[in-house]
Amino acid sequence: MKTRQRIACLAASCASAFALAAPDLAPLTQATAVLNNCASVANDIAAVPTPAGHAKAALAASTNQMIASPQQKLAIDPAQAQFAQRMQAGAQRLDACGKDVRPAMQRADDFLQGLAKANLTQADAAAVAPAVGDYLKAKDGMAGAIQRLTADKVRESYMMAPLSAHFLAPAASHPGEAAQGVNR
Repeated sequence: MKTRQRIACLAASCASAFALAAPDLAPLTQATAVLNNCASVANDIAAVPTPAGHAKAALAASTNQMIASPQQKLAIDPAQAQFAQRMQAGAQRLDACGKDVRPAMQRADDFLQGLAKANLTQADAAAVAPAVGDYLKAKDGMAGAIQRLTADKVRESYMMAPLSAHFLAPAASHPGEAAQGVNR
């Protein structure tokens, strides 16, 4: 009976020691998911075509906000108003997902720095490599999505608040990102 208990205890301790040896990839997989989600949101917004003459319609809408009398308000094409509403909703979606980007990237980058200092076995390095590749691909995908989103200046004007807050503005806690935004 004691021999069985010893074997069970030894097996359990070996299993827990093995589990501790493999790196937990959660910071990388979570950051990859956050970046892919935000890139999808940004790509969806960038895919909406800007109607011709929207800058004038946006100016008219802005003017209408300052006019109290309904008789004096300027007429705005419904397609222009719909585009403006879609951009405003898109900016809210981008802001919502963007709030998670910097913290997730910070955790992932801290994890990668820890891995660089660790003495990984060949097997552990091989296990980590796909997750690192996915994370780097997600960072590149997010940077490309931001570029597509800012290629149109009218669309960019709607997105400036979330872009500045979460993607382009320097982050004091993440100095390597300060000069380059989401790009590496």
